[in-house]
Amino acid sequence: MKSSPSIYIIAGKNVLAGRGGYAVVGYNWGKLLSSLGYEVKIYCVGAKDQITKSQIGEVHIVGSKIATTFLKDVEMAGLLFLAPKIALAILRDIKDQKIVILGMGPWSLAGALLKIYSTVIPAKAGIHKIILLSDYYTSIKHEYSGILSGVRISDHGVLIKLQIQLIYYFIFKLYSLLERFLLRITDKIITHYLSTENILKDEFKISPKKFIRLPYHTHVIARSPKATVAISLKPKLPLILLICRHDGRKGINFLLHAFHILNKRGVKYSALIAGAGPLLKKHQQLAKKLGLDNVKIPGFIADTRPFLKKAALFVFPSLEEGSSSLAILEAMQQGMSIVSTNVDGIPEDLIHNKSAILVPPKDPEALADGMEKLLSDPKLAKKLGRQAKIRYYQKYNLLKVKREVRNFLNGL
Repeated sequence: MKSSPSIYIIAGKNVLAGRGGYAVVGYNWGKLLSSLGYEVKIYCVGAKDQITKSQIGEVHIVGSKIATTFLKDVEMAGLLFLAPKIALAILRDIKDQKIVILGMGPWSLAGALLKIYSTVIPAKAGIHKIILLSDYYTSIKHEYSGILSGVRISDHGVLIKLQIQLIYYFIFKLYSLLERFLLRITDKIITHYLSTENILKDEFKISPKKFIRLPYHTHVIARSPKATVAISLKPKLPLILLICRHDGRKGINFLLHAFHILNKRGVKYSALIAGAGPLLKKHQQLAKKLGLDNVKIPGFIADTRPFLKKAALFVFPSLEEGSSSLAILEAMQQGMSIVSTNVDGIPEDLIHNKSAILVPPKDPEALADGMEKLLSDPKLAKKLGRQAKIRYYQKYNLLKVKREVRNFLNGL
């Protein structure tokens, strides 16, 4: 890039707190672009306005009490009023005449609003050119279809099911229209998986020329130390680990039923499900109802690295990802043996019986079979974990990622 413009990342969720996929992806983008020598500014929502200089760039928190109280863990529901708020914060900060905005999924809406403003009133905006990039993993419709299919009355109750249905049919139908609008305005849509491209092409009829597929790099980060949770696990039992958000599309309720099956079979293990989310309490209640005393569900864990190193097995029961999963990549990077559902882009990362055991979604019996197989065959588990690690470094080598990202940005 001849003039090396500043890069403004719109992450939405707080990258320094590390809760949720967009926060972690935004963090990784900041770290990557900063290492390439770009001036990086990251925008996200939080309790109050704040600017923090960090190794990943300058992090701008846009204060919103509504987002951090009423919409905690579901900030996306406030996109309609949060996107303009972020756009205004960026507008006040812009000093260059040419900038690059990199939005994380639907949070790109803030960049789309800025681009329209700079086009309609360029002299007042003081910007000659905005290049808008949207880093996409799934569509709003695809994601919330997964949430809707995963929430069951028998596991979560009638009220939760009704709430999800109302949100889907009345709110996120509208959000899909907004998404169509922002994807039309976006200059380039960055994807990392063929599955994501296919979802967006099918839903929005977008030209293939608008897509650029880039590899990306993830690393396990220690999040806010204030959220540390003390957990006691039985040291002599193999640990099964899941790190993910508690919402309907992640299939945690189906995993809990799979654990119940393992317990009835007499399989000895302990399990840890780490993560926050709107269904956390419901899953804690379901675990208690199923008598899963050997399964810990503490909520958000600030630093998951010790558990990734300690665990014998990583399990991922998701019903919808759009792409693959950051949690899967973290497990691959650690060389863990993995049992996962074979949805969306996950089979692009993992090969059944070669680097993991892949099973159909919403099938507790198949999940239980896969976990029991690897727990009872440590040699096979070690082999799959080794192959998963090799596959990770073949696909997500940091030097390769840096080279391809740099070449892409230089070509804008």
